[in-house]
Amino acid sequence: MKFDLTGFQAPEGFPKEALASPEFEAYLDEVSEKQLAVHKASYTENMTAATTAKAIADQKTADLQSKLEKAIADGSGNADIDKVRQQLAKQKEESAFEYRGQIEAMKEESDKVKKELDTTKQTLEQTELKHFLRSGLSEYNAKYEAVSIRDGGAEDFLIEKSLGNWKKSESGEYKAYHSDGTPMTGPDGPITKADYFAALRDKADTSFCFNQPTGGGATGGNGGGAGEKTMARSQWERLDPSEQYAATQSHQIIEG
Repeated sequence: MKFDLTGFQAPEGFPKEALASPEFEAYLDEVSEKQLAVHKASYTENMTAATTAKAIADQKTADLQSKLEKAIADGSGNADIDKVRQQLAKQKEESAFEYRGQIEAMKEESDKVKKELDTTKQTLEQTELKHFLRSGLSEYNAKYEAVSIRDGGAEDFLIEKSLGNWKKSESGEYKAYHSDGTPMTGPDGPITKADYFAALRDKADTSFCFNQPTGGGATGGNGGGAGEKTMARSQWERLDPSEQYAATQSHQIIEG
């Protein structure tokens, strides 16, 4: 599997030629495993510390309990017995407090591990989905060459707009869904990636991402109401995707 590497910073020494290869997936898996191993080691260390602390506390409690029993058996005065009882009660309280602290530390570490692993999992899942959608853009361009997707960030914009519409099914296949949760369909069943992007040509917030079939002087999908001002396509392509959309609503995009 090849991943979308937008924004990825390669670690020092990692070969750049491997970033777009199957080896990159193995690298990500290795990072996750190392991350988990570090936290497992920390968790084990905390568990060992907690076990040791409990053993020491239990021994102190047992020693005081024996001392109290001996004082009672020897007929020591009430003052001496009360003193030992107070020491025993204090030891039990301190032991419980210390042990609770160790348990809370382990819980915090466990929660931290879960959160970081969840974040890693979400990142990998989104990377996989972006790769899937990018392959769909290539399929769209091959099928609808006359109205292909424009350069200048339009592909990235369409991918970001589409992330919420595609979900992986139980069978492991990605399928597109409307905002109400109903599946998007095409002529032959679930909508294909190419036809999904074709449907975005007619949407007001994404039509500007597509080339027009009429060549020079075509507008950016604003329905012809933006002819009062003009903007050269070379200038338009330097804008961010959101700025490109705004420009198509106020300008006619012309070649140049």
